[in-house]
Amino acid sequence: MKKLLAISLAMFIFVLGFGITESFAESNELFIKSDILYSQTIPDPNSLIIDSETVTVNLDVLDSDTITITLFDKTFEATKDYVDFRSENNYAWTASGDWGVAVLTVIDSEIYGKIQTHDGVFIIEPTGLGLYAINEVDVNLGGDYHPDTDLDALSTAAQRAYLTVEEWKQIDTLQNSYVHTRDYRPNTVTIDVVVGYTQLTADEIGERKIKTKIQRSIDTANHANQALKLPVKLVLMDTEKVRGYEEKSLIALDRIALGDNSERDLNRLRALSVNADVMILLTYPGDTKSEIEKYGCGAASQILAQSHDLSFAVIAYPCLDGVTMGHEIGHLQGAAHNKDYIRFGDMSTKNPWSHFPHGHGFYSVKDQARTMMSYDCDSSETDGGERGKCTAWELWSDPNQPFFGTVTPTGTEKEN
Repeated sequence: MKKLLAISLAMFIFVLGFGITESFAESNELFIKSDILYSQTIPDPNSLIIDSETVTVNLDVLDSDTITITLFDKTFEATKDYVDFRSENNYAWTASGDWGVAVLTVIDSEIYGKIQTHDGVFIIEPTGLGLYAINEVDVNLGGDYHPDTDLDALSTAAQRAYLTVEEWKQIDTLQNSYVHTRDYRPNTVTIDVVVGYTQLTADEIGERKIKTKIQRSIDTANHANQALKLPVKLVLMDTEKVRGYEEKSLIALDRIALGDNSERDLNRLRALSVNADVMILLTYPGDTKSEIEKYGCGAASQILAQSHDLSFAVIAYPCLDGVTMGHEIGHLQGAAHNKDYIRFGDMSTKNPWSHFPHGHGFYSVKDQARTMMSYDCDSSETDGGERGKCTAWELWSDPNQPFFGTVTPTGTEKEN
């Protein structure tokens, strides 16, 4: 009986493979659907997955400049931006256009992708037997936390940079007349990143899936740099399982632990990070919206890390599907949130300073979209309920480039 089942399964896979191969030969489609495969709506409102479907993947089309992508019932053409080769079977294929952004990380001939369109964010991952899941996911999750971002800390940061708070205000006043010359250094700056992940993260997710998702989030952040022609490239230097360390109840507490040398279980990660530029700790607070909203998505040590020892951040693993990797490393490089507000404990107030002109995130209520450094839009400006539901895109703000067709405002506090 077992032999009969095995033979039947082998014949099924052979027939399936033959049909798929035939379809591949006739199409430039990246994803191939079949009658035997299914689409499934996820009913749980607390789930991070909104909808899901199963497909096969035609990896050969990535040799083309333009491919066809179908996500559920929407089809569009994607033209390649660039391919970042790490080795023959390890590379990132990227594309962008009016439809959105696609970053396809290929590792050992398997795709781990993120595609964002105006309809949603879609994560592509292998499920076995040559099949892949396309999951539409909710990325409007809990924000990040910066315990030293208060008025005293801003004053201290200004003093460290040999500027008074008044001088920072003068820089801010000049921001509207700032001319963006793109006077960049000629050579690409490499930022080496070491990422550790807790034992609980490894137990719940599996180490291979963790490492591939880390690489994909690095590739997605790099695409944002390439889109703005920034000569900055993130390189995943190493990953490490942190044995013995257990997540705290809040991401702010894990951030403190990562900077506290008394936490001996984190010493191995610190040692690996000696020659790196950025150290990241991945934690696992759970896989539901409520758990992540309570815990938080990311926490950087500082906005503009003042030393190598302070160049670190904590990220909740589920938030890798969003923009959190690029967001937190952006903070360490000096990028701030949108100018509309910044959180001081239980207070909300205007954010008058950043370390650099135009060093802010930006959101567009009309487009219900925001760049990766921006908090969500104000719920009072939209019909989105408690929060505005301006979806985060892994893009930098740029005063020279409209954001989804929105003309950059002048003389306001929302410069893109």
